[in-house]
Amino acid sequence: MKQRFREKLAIVTCLALALSVFNPLTSQAAVKAPSSAVGYLASSGEYAYGNISFTVKGLKASEQIKLSSIKSSDTDVADISSINGSYSFDSSRVKDNYCDITLSATKAGKTTISYKVGKSTKKTQVTVKNYVNPVKKITLTGVNGGDDFSALTKESSSVYSSSDSGNTFTVKETEDPVLSITPESGWYIRSVNSYLGGEMVESYHKVEGKEYSGAQKFTLYKLFSDAQNLNIEFVNKDGGTIRVSYQFISY
Repeated sequence: MKQRFREKLAIVTCLALALSVFNPLTSQAAVKAPSSAVGYLASSGEYAYGNISFTVKGLKASEQIKLSSIKSSDTDVADISSINGSYSFDSSRVKDNYCDITLSATKAGKTTISYKVGKSTKKTQVTVKNYVNPVKKITLTGVNGGDDFSALTKESSSVYSSSDSGNTFTVKETEDPVLSITPESGWYIRSVNSYLGGEMVESYHKVEGKEYSGAQKFTLYKLFSDAQNLNIEFVNKDGGTIRVSYQFISY
């Protein structure tokens, strides 16, 4: 009787250990490293440039990616710029452990990014595309008399108002100005952020896969005649993003 009791106890103990090992609530998630990523240059011409990022998710604390381990197969297309991550020693939060890898791109083409995750090497093929203007039409109450200024981002995603460049904005102080944006075909709006003196005063944002589709209108907090920035992030159906930035200074 005692022998059979010990045998049953051993079987129950083994089952309990098996459940603790294979229970999906306690097991750690696998590393999710993208096999490919797409990005766009932020400008065109001889001095084209762009920052392109992708994220590696599900990292354990022991799998922190080091900057020194990241290599680009073609540094003429894109080279490593920086990394930014969040790591936790709590295994129950392993899904929150990630690493953003940012590349500095200088021309269209493809490059393979390799990096060490623990003892293994992961690879992500990055495709860099030439800059395209994602804005079909854009107007803002109080700016240039309400006229469309989409042509200003024809060659670059950043527009700084200056008398030297010829990009000067007529800005009228306006309460609750309305921003109207129509993206080019294949592009969607992910976020709209308005800044005054470096401080965000208005923000609209959609999560990945739920972006604003088609023509949209956004009511901003206020438009001043002083320096003010407007940043709009567009995402293409291929997953690439372009962030358009306007700096309004009235002259």
